[in-house]
Order: sequence, then C-alpha cells, then structure tokens
Amino acid sequence: MFSRRLRIYTLLQLLVDEGRTIAQAIEDIKNAYGHALSMTRLSEAIRRVPRHPNIRPVVGRAAAAPARRRLAPPLHLEGVVVATGEGVL
Repeated sequence: MFSRRLRIYTLLQLLVDEGRTIAQAIEDIKNAYGHALSMTRLSEAIRRVPRHPNIRPVVGRAAAAPARRRLAPPLHLEGVVVATGEGVL
C-alpha cells in the first residue's frame, strides 16, 4: 500500500542521515516547503521538488551520520496487542 507520508519520512531520514537532529530536519522542511501545509500538500510539494534548494547539506557532520538511529514512522496500535519481553502492552 502506498503512503503519502512515505515521501516525508524518506526526506526526514535523508536529513537525519546527513547529521541533523530530527527537530532540525522537521524545521528545515517546514521552512523550505511552508509551515501551514497539510500532510497531503507537503507530500505533493516534496513529490514536485524532492530536494528543495533551501535545504542545504550539513557541513562537517556527515561522518557521524551512520551512528545515528534510524527514523521510523509512528505506529498506530489502537486495539492491537503487542507482546514484548516484559509483558503485553
């Protein structure tokens, strides 16, 4: 199934891999594409311009990127039982 949000998550992951924090990556995306956009309009804007020219690469922090944690989409677990090593959530 296709997710419109996948474009946003992929761009966020790219920016985090370059060395930004998640908060910095979100702020850079909002500054480049617009603060008032809905998720759908933001996804369409990213489809039209995948790497906005106002989002500049981070200089000197690219070597630290592989050590950063991967950004995953949020989970929506309404009504789902999840088993963990410590019990059931």
